[in-house]
Amino acid sequence: MQHDAIAGRRSSCRGSKVIGMGELSYERGPLAPALLEDTIPANLAATVEQHGSGEAIVAVHQDIRCTYDEFQSRVGNLAKGFIAAGLQQGDRVGLWSPNYAE
Repeated sequence: MQHDAIAGRRSSCRGSKVIGMGELSYERGPLAPALLEDTIPANLAATVEQHGSGEAIVAVHQDIRCTYDEFQSRVGNLAKGFIAAGLQQGDRVGLWSPNYAE
């Protein structure tokens, strides 16, 4: 087990590396298939342009359905919320929401 110097806890994850405050993290994955050349906003805009009225999210257990147009609006609202909360370009946000529309 490794000691997590930041949180004062031990980690049972093998191969985990504790990164000290002020250090940048970097992970390089496989080179194939090639990454898209688009930014995430550009890719979303192209998808919305192609499939705007089509269903983007169907979460039966939450009784939620939304089209790509509606999804793009939700993404915009979330971005505005992040800005209002003080997030800035270069900040990182982690999200774990398995199988939920949010």
